[in-house]
Amino acid sequence: MKSLALMMLVACSNSTAGVDASPLTDAAVAIDAAAGCAIVINEVAAAGQPNDWFEVVNRSAAAVDLVDYRFIDEAADPASAVAFAPAILAPGSRTVQEVTSADHGFALGADDALWLYRLGVPSPCDSVDWVAGDAPAGGSYGRVPDGSGQFQTTEPDTRGVPN
Repeated sequence: MKSLALMMLVACSNSTAGVDASPLTDAAVAIDAAAGCAIVINEVAAAGQPNDWFEVVNRSAAAVDLVDYRFIDEAADPASAVAFAPAILAPGSRTVQEVTSADHGFALGADDALWLYRLGVPSPCDSVDWVAGDAPAGGSYGRVPDGSGQFQTTEPDTRGVPN
């Protein structure tokens, strides 16, 4: 049984069949599949105007139903994680999720963090932590290159488009 599970893990993590030809890398797709998370946090606007927001991108080769994912700004409280607005995210595409205290019970602070959870998986599948000034008003904190790189301050923000 253990060898079968190991073979399946290796087969899944090394598979390139049907990999999206977008600028997102094959290696990133394999890493996400192993972690159980097809989407990643791509950009955060903690001083968003008019609301805070973050962007996720689907780095897998398959469509992703966002009802399977949750987000929260408190890593120690995954049970309170909030559901995404219903949507199917095509391979390589992105969506922006606004975050307000009134709608979600929290907002994104100047020195904060954000975690993504997949339903049924107790550990986060992606996260980002930023300090004051990383996501300034009119700017954001995003992955460069888009979808796979290290986070850095981008001014102006690149909401809904590649970083």
